[in-house]
Amino acid sequence: MFIGSAGGVAYALVARSGHVVWQRKLEVSEAGSGGIVVGAALIDGGSVVLLVDQFTAPYAIALKRSTGAVVWKSAPFAPPLTSSAVQAGSYTNVSPVLANGFIAAGYSAPEGDTTASGGFSLLNYKTIWYSDCRAMSRGRSNAARDAELDAVFSALADPTRRRILARLARRSATIGELADPFTMT
Repeated sequence: MFIGSAGGVAYALVARSGHVVWQRKLEVSEAGSGGIVVGAALIDGGSVVLLVDQFTAPYAIALKRSTGAVVWKSAPFAPPLTSSAVQAGSYTNVSPVLANGFIAAGYSAPEGDTTASGGFSLLNYKTIWYSDCRAMSRGRSNAARDAELDAVFSALADPTRRRILARLARRSATIGELADPFTMT
């Protein structure tokens, strides 16, 4: 069994006895709203994925199931306010979800900040896509916002697009390198 604490420690426990198999203190500069780990752990093959709530912005971390060693740590996954700054004060209080090899992670805007927004990100070892819920809904009806979300998920339903995203998640690539393995016109 795998759990994370509000104090920022990840644990592997024997479910029947509660015996601690390993524990790892998670790195945070300052705890976010509600504690450092608020959601449940996600098991992804040989890794345990936790969303870590630090004040500057939440991030995801994958730990090796058997030892607790760090497999990967994402960049903060709240959207940038500028090209160089993350949305400080954004937080997560959800559990990660595995979807087609990517982890969906939700976040909320900083408390009391009416100019910021919440949303969700798709990530693995680095954040690859943001959804800014405020920008999506600004001046639009619910139907228009739903149509935009439908278009995003429809695009992600295409296996070629998912393979391209997976390649980009591993490393940068030129358009030619991305197109090379596919039959494209």
